[in-house]
Amino acid sequence: MEAITYEKLEASAKHISPHILETWQPPQAVKMLLEHEPKADKGFVLFAGIEKEYGKPSDEMQFVGEHKAFNLSWLRKHYNKVGNYLHYSHRSKSNNQESIDSIKKYLHGVCDEVEEVLKGDILGGWLDQVFEHTCEKCQQIIVVGKHTLAKTSHIICQNPNCKAEYFAQPEDEGRKVRFTLKVTRFDCAKCKAEIPIENRRLDIGLEFQCPACATKHRIENRQWIYSAEIETNKS
Repeated sequence: MEAITYEKLEASAKHISPHILETWQPPQAVKMLLEHEPKADKGFVLFAGIEKEYGKPSDEMQFVGEHKAFNLSWLRKHYNKVGNYLHYSHRSKSNNQESIDSIKKYLHGVCDEVEEVLKGDILGGWLDQVFEHTCEKCQQIIVVGKHTLAKTSHIICQNPNCKAEYFAQPEDEGRKVRFTLKVTRFDCAKCKAEIPIENRRLDIGLEFQCPACATKHRIENRQWIYSAEIETNKS
């Protein structure tokens, strides 16, 4: 399962953080991929042909190949379960023949699914339009698909050691995206220099230092500005 999943991910490697390929388990990696490509865990058959008229399918479509993939829900269900059978357990000696037969039947079923996926002759590919941004905190490339931006503007750096949060706003009729690091800007209590602090870090007791004069600060409380809603008279 690992070998097949990562082989498929390699087909989209330029859109995937190397941290994901190095450290994430298959269910986590496929879940991330689905955030950008909604059909990443689905199979498909690919045909191609020359259009006689732009926008209309060719009358002579040729079979190119078939892509088969592990469904995310299937991976979640079986990846860890199969892994557990590879580790010794104090209960192993107490397994009766009935439970052993049950395990064999289960593993044969998993093998059948693996063999079916191996029949595909297209490893994978990237079908969604993507946008890239260099993370301001870790300098890793953040890749966001158009599919994701249609659902949310909250984007997180894919580097598990960073996870900086951004607000992503499509511009130029969706042809580009502006990424804004989610920060709150404070004025230094001594020199008035601007100090940007990531919103995810903000909390009472947080200590931070002015980059200009090195004065140390500490958040003591929170304040919210609000006002009464003005109601209009209804006739």
